[in-house]
Amino acid sequence: MAFTSSYTPGLIQQSEYIYGTPDVLLPGNISGTTATFTNVTASANISASADITSRFVFVDSYIKNNSNNNTLFGFSAANTIDFNTNSAVRLRITDTGANFNSGHITASGNISSSGNVIASNVFLPSNGIISFDDSLNGTDQFIKGVDNQLTIDGDNFVLVKSDKYTRFLDDSDVSHFEIQHESGSIVTDYNITASANISASGTVFAEKSLSGAGALPNATFALAGGSTSAINISMAVSSSIGQVLTGQPTGEDINAGQLLYQRSNNRWYLADADATSTSINLLGIALNSVTAGNIIDVLIDGVVTILSPYINALAIGEPLYVDTTAGSITNTAPSGENDVVRIVGHHISSGTGFNTITFKPDGTWIEL
Repeated sequence: MAFTSSYTPGLIQQSEYIYGTPDVLLPGNISGTTATFTNVTASANISASADITSRFVFVDSYIKNNSNNNTLFGFSAANTIDFNTNSAVRLRITDTGANFNSGHITASGNISSSGNVIASNVFLPSNGIISFDDSLNGTDQFIKGVDNQLTIDGDNFVLVKSDKYTRFLDDSDVSHFEIQHESGSIVTDYNITASANISASGTVFAEKSLSGAGALPNATFALAGGSTSAINISMAVSSSIGQVLTGQPTGEDINAGQLLYQRSNNRWYLADADATSTSINLLGIALNSVTAGNIIDVLIDGVVTILSPYINALAIGEPLYVDTTAGSITNTAPSGENDVVRIVGHHISSGTGFNTITFKPDGTWIEL
């Protein structure tokens, strides 16, 4: 090895550069503008008033702050990196971010960031909390998970936003409850139970049944089938409550609100008091309008509002009969020869162009 400067035992000095290509063991000091070596091994400390630059630094234990032995970075065990400080450990990134590509980050205290924290998975053991205010005591907005339970606390509101629908899945990923935002519908194959009122500004539709006292107290509604104990006489035109037969075949053109009877061929026709064959069978009120051969829903017991062309009623509480005009109900008992007198219900309310009645056809009749 050759040096371009003078040599004094314990001291190597030069005015510009010192180069050493093999390993160099230095017992003393190096002073100069730049010193470049392949490896530098020291039995004592290596210190510099300026920067020490190296592609790699190999240490057996720790790199320490010279003025504070409590601040250090190093290796205490295999595959372990220790950061030890009296206050905070800072990782400063000035480019695109910090990535921890494998393993876990475990903290006994807080992990905070002024920017985003992005992770493919976040694990909060025990009663871990994700908080959205200045505290972690679970008193304001937070998400908290415990065994078999997830708590979402919005303090005042919890907002769920979705363009199309919100589904609630069971542990088999099967949806049993769905909110359809585009149509404004709630779809479920479970029962809906409410200790208070269920109200709607539109129609409440049930494929099977609505039950319970006061189930439909103040609403415009239609039942495709089933029963309820709720009766509201201030009903909309053509609405009904009660026992309904759905999907019934018809034998002629029928309009909603008309009185029907069922023949032995299972089809429904317009009832008429002129003969027993058209008035003493099972009676019902048409709940929709169809042409002959199409299916219809028929109320056979309950409360229904009927348009005036198909009913003649005056006094509240008066009995109503099968009319001699096909498909109609009247408050006047038929009196012609061979006419059938059969009570079908009672008048309970009226309005402009319609009447509301209880519909409960008597099982007995008189043929004149």
